[in-house]
Amino acid sequence: MLDHLADIESDLSAIHRIEDMYALSGPRFFRLAWRLAAYRGVMRMRAEELALEHQRHSSSPCDPRVAGRSDSSAGAPERVGDEELRHSSRFAGLIEWGRG
Repeated sequence: MLDHLADIESDLSAIHRIEDMYALSGPRFFRLAWRLAAYRGVMRMRAEELALEHQRHSSSPCDPRVAGRSDSSAGAPERVGDEELRHSSRFAGLIEWGRG
């Protein structure tokens, strides 16, 4: 996600009309940013590119990890709640968890 901050900033501005993404709380930023692939924007384009790249490099259509998966799920964001983000080592140090 950090590699695409400019893209996220652009999509948040265009889609949600958020002028300053840095003013958002960590949980709100990640809730919105995580879902940007669902909208027509730069992050959706990036997700589709990654899905195509993954398809090109995947084993074969007979691979049980790929078989039966519809294209509509390719690049779809995984749903993550605030508590999962709060305790995830992937985001340690990136989110300042204050009291609301």
